[in-house]
Amino acid sequence: MNSSSPATATRAITEVMGHRLPAETMGGLFWHRVQAAPDAVGFRFETEQFTNAEFATLVNRIRASLHRDGAHRGSRIAAFMYNSPLLLALFMACASDGMVFCPMNVALRRSDLAYTLGDVEPAVVFFDAELAEIYLPAAGEVGIGRAVVAGDVKGLAGAGITRLDDWLTNADRTGLAPGISPSDPLCIIYSGGTTGLPKGIVMPQFGPVAAALRFSLLADFSEHETYFSVLQISHSFTPLIALPFCLMYGHTFCFWKWWSASRYVDMVAQLNATISDAFIGMIATLLRTPPRPQDAVLQKVRVIAGLGGLDAVAMKLREDFQERFGSTTYDLYGFTESNGLVAFERDGDPRKAGSCGKVCDWFDVIVADKNDFPVPTGETGEVLVRPRVPYTVGLGYHNKPANTAHTWRNLWIHTGDLAYFDKDGYLFYVGRRNHFLRRRGELISAAEIERVVMNFPGVVEVAVVAAPSEFGEDEVRACIVSNKTDFEPRQLIEYLREQVAPFKVPRYIDLLDTLPRSGAKREIEKFKLQARDLALAWDSAKDSANATYNKAGRTS
Repeated sequence: MNSSSPATATRAITEVMGHRLPAETMGGLFWHRVQAAPDAVGFRFETEQFTNAEFATLVNRIRASLHRDGAHRGSRIAAFMYNSPLLLALFMACASDGMVFCPMNVALRRSDLAYTLGDVEPAVVFFDAELAEIYLPAAGEVGIGRAVVAGDVKGLAGAGITRLDDWLTNADRTGLAPGISPSDPLCIIYSGGTTGLPKGIVMPQFGPVAAALRFSLLADFSEHETYFSVLQISHSFTPLIALPFCLMYGHTFCFWKWWSASRYVDMVAQLNATISDAFIGMIATLLRTPPRPQDAVLQKVRVIAGLGGLDAVAMKLREDFQERFGSTTYDLYGFTESNGLVAFERDGDPRKAGSCGKVCDWFDVIVADKNDFPVPTGETGEVLVRPRVPYTVGLGYHNKPANTAHTWRNLWIHTGDLAYFDKDGYLFYVGRRNHFLRRRGELISAAEIERVVMNFPGVVEVAVVAAPSEFGEDEVRACIVSNKTDFEPRQLIEYLREQVAPFKVPRYIDLLDTLPRSGAKREIEKFKLQARDLALAWDSAKDSANATYNKAGRTS
């Protein structure tokens, strides 16, 4: 199908689920758009804009530089960078040549960044100079050798780190490399997962192509719209759903460095955006900004993202957002392993409050009991998903075959999410199992935070659970048993702020004499911890004079 594909390649995919395909890989989708409309403005970042041809020039320079340094198909290329044209071009360079792009959340701190770098074992790491204080200790801890820094950092020459301006060649590589398959790994996206430490989800080249087709089913989109994606490229939604949707249908893809509630409305106006994505935690912060006449610009914007399902706070936030800004919103259900968009609200279907819409025909979905058997309609169980089309979902977890086998057991992806179907086939998302939680749009593994907390002096046991949040998702509550009578929660918080990303730092510290355990397996009963009165916990968001916590009055 692609002109650059070798004659010996397998038969190209030309049609899937009734859709004609312009390309069968993410790299092919990019070059299809470049060839179809080289002079169209395809990308906008803050105040910059690039035609498709201009952006392709940057992509090709990065490709040539990587190949000069010995990177090749299958090489893992990591990035610890804020959103930027360079970061996006690095992704397209990897996609074009079959290298595996590994973006890392810029909110990571030394402990969790070191773990992720060690798990990826990249051929080269790209990082921003302003993140050097976090990157350098973490890289040194796991022995990362080669890196490219964007920006100026003194004293790095000769330490295996090259400045971007010195690294980037003026040569280029033209067009899509031959032989890239829909099944080839495209990228590794790190997610909190459902158990244990964060897992790198390996996504195939065809996954974003399929996601673009599914996205087109939500609404009656016009030609050449403007999509403003507010998330980081380290999240799956922006690079694997929003971007390929724009590439496939010729929409302008707009993005920025970082979420800002105070700038969002002005950016929508500046970009003349008609589609955007904002998770429920972002909507909560946006609603806290003072009303302005400029808010009216959002009346023309369709906002598409996970909006919280049946969560009562999330439902109220969504209602308030629509009332204030006049936007049309679309809730959806998906997860990184599925590359999103398993079920979603769409134009033409009746809306049901609290529902994520109906399952699309790309997937089989059941709500199951603990033995993976479907439960009756209206009964809550775990969501199990499997694709109907090859290479639309994750290939597994990087370096974790046992976790892969467990999650994909019985030929179903086990999500750990709780939901139910109504009699009309609408999916109602209820919540998550207690071993993971979501905060400010970020999925967090409780086990990861527990591992770091256990390194703090005086901690004997810890269990991390979700607590209610006014932002419509979760707050993090660390329930701790300590052997120190003068244990100080504030010192633990200060320690964690140096070790993990800000969204992982607990808001609540709850001291107990013992953690509740089951009689048979002696497992920690987290549901009992979640039921505890929050007034018993120290709240880092409150002034100490207003906190009800009394460290001398811990209870079991």
